[in-house]
Amino acid sequence: MADKYKLFGTYRAILALFVVFEHFLPAFAPKDWEFINSVIWGRIGVLLFFVVSGFVIADACDSFYKNRPLAFLKNRFWRIYPPYILALFLSIIIQYLLSYLQAKAILPAQPEPPYYARIPEKLVLLKNLVAPFDTDIPNGLEHYTIYVRYIWAVVVEIQFYLFMAAVVLLRIPLLMAVIAALSIYFYSMYYNLPSQLVVVNSIPYFLLGILMYVLTLRKNKTNIWLVLLTAFVAYLTINNFCMGSNKKFDVVLTTVIFSAMLVVLYILSHINSNNLLIKKIDSLLGNISYPLYLNHYIVEIAIVGLLPRSSTTFICGIVIVLAFSYAAYISVEPFTKRIRNKVRGYALN
Repeated sequence: MADKYKLFGTYRAILALFVVFEHFLPAFAPKDWEFINSVIWGRIGVLLFFVVSGFVIADACDSFYKNRPLAFLKNRFWRIYPPYILALFLSIIIQYLLSYLQAKAILPAQPEPPYYARIPEKLVLLKNLVAPFDTDIPNGLEHYTIYVRYIWAVVVEIQFYLFMAAVVLLRIPLLMAVIAALSIYFYSMYYNLPSQLVVVNSIPYFLLGILMYVLTLRKNKTNIWLVLLTAFVAYLTINNFCMGSNKKFDVVLTTVIFSAMLVVLYILSHINSNNLLIKKIDSLLGNISYPLYLNHYIVEIAIVGLLPRSSTTFICGIVIVLAFSYAAYISVEPFTKRIRNKVRGYALN
């Protein structure tokens, strides 16, 4: 399997930083960075991460987990849940500490409360413990305080894992699975199922990743046409994910950058690396992308209001969140990596 290593790690880290940019730019960057702030960075990062996930998971299900759906789900559980639990308790502790310091007037009051949430009651804590599985969250229907903000993308990701586990269980060929999922998408759009709108709109991006993987195995007219159709559908949904902006220029610019990054991903999908040092660095960057996504909100609220908006504050925020995410990664990874390698039956890297 070593010769199949794709340099997706650095790419995934860049996508995670795009999400950080979307949330840090309005909070820390100077107001004259309006052009940079006009790009909807977070949507680019999340949607392309879905594409990467489609590729990687299709590859894994086609090799490590063929006829092993339970092993696949176990591996995904140990990849997703322990870092989330760590992020959850770090968020609760840090927000409580910030709230305490604010109450003691050691920290200045925030102009837009509640930045800092209270210690959760038992029911709210329980709901947060199972938040990655709460399908109401992507559409904002959860009605309780979420301590790990932006968890919606993880919820969508888990729905994709369940779909792929069913594909493995039923031994459905990948192309047939793509056609079935596209049928579900068109059915949902036709009957306008708003309760699952975000999950449904995410389908084309995962499918695009699966098809990019299929193209690395077999390039024929059928596969190419399916890629083009799925990409077209994906582009139609970009506007749905950019609803926070009323400026057409913002959506157009976002789409252009999305397209450029998609081309980069396609190129990377056809490159294999055998350089051990490059693979090690790339793997490390990829591994911290998830803690970076989970924990950047905590860093944001910890320093917002304490430092003036400036390019220096923005850069400091990026450095702090990278260090914080790396610390979170090394706190969990040694434990979960051994379990995941055992479940997989193969040690990566």
